[in-house]
Amino acid sequence: YPNDRLDYIMPRINKDDIIVIGSYFALNPVLRDKLTYLLDFAKERKAIIYYDVNFRKTHINNIRHLMPTILENFEYANIIKGSDEDFMNIYGEKDADKIFHERIKFYSKNFIYTMGADGAKVFNNEFAKRYEGKKITPVSTVGAGDNFNAGIIYGMIQENITSEDLSGTIEEERWNRIVNYAIEFSAFVCTTLDNYISPELAEQFKNSSEFRFVFNSSNFITEEHIDEALTGTAFERKLKESLYQKAIAREFAEWIKEDNVKFRINKSNEPM
Repeated sequence: YPNDRLDYIMPRINKDDIIVIGSYFALNPVLRDKLTYLLDFAKERKAIIYYDVNFRKTHINNIRHLMPTILENFEYANIIKGSDEDFMNIYGEKDADKIFHERIKFYSKNFIYTMGADGAKVFNNEFAKRYEGKKITPVSTVGAGDNFNAGIIYGMIQENITSEDLSGTIEEERWNRIVNYAIEFSAFVCTTLDNYISPELAEQFKNSSEFRFVFNSSNFITEEHIDEALTGTAFERKLKESLYQKAIAREFAEWIKEDNVKFRINKSNEPM
């Protein structure tokens, strides 16, 4: 619903959180002010911004008007990802190296260029490597790009990639593991009519050992100050007012039942 798209509560964003934007949603002038407000806040919080260009032929005739917004998204992004089709639609060019050095590198040192069944090429500062696609018999390609993104993001989380890492050069071994997730995820989706990976495949890759809850005051355990400890910043208060408290309580209750949940207190004034 158009009106609902403009009415949202800003999520809590912390350092090295990953914000994903893409497609025409990231270019739509009706939504632009809301999106740039989010992106500005994410940059201020030193989050990682991942921009999936995903530019379709239906918008080619409007490229002259959309190009300034595309370039502004490039400036925001820590990682730019796009397909050979995307950049053919935008620049009329399919040479990944040329696109990176002439169109992308000025804005972002991290570029992922996908080529469908032919795999992908990754650029990170002076590092560049081509990754072959997985040989499969495709049933449907719906969701392949989204699951490629999910694999990259999952891999970044598993490898503990930070914004500082992206400013430098990430080791080849780490990129190998990250891209492998992306290729495996997208290849699997192409072998089914679903647009998501199966629970069985997810279980194979599952590697999380714990959840961590960090509180900024030892008052968490003091009843007389518990309201103050949980109130948070003005932004957090605004967010909390709009949340479904019962649903969150149920989720937390389930997490707390697990043996791997830990509560920690940050008594310092250092950023969390």
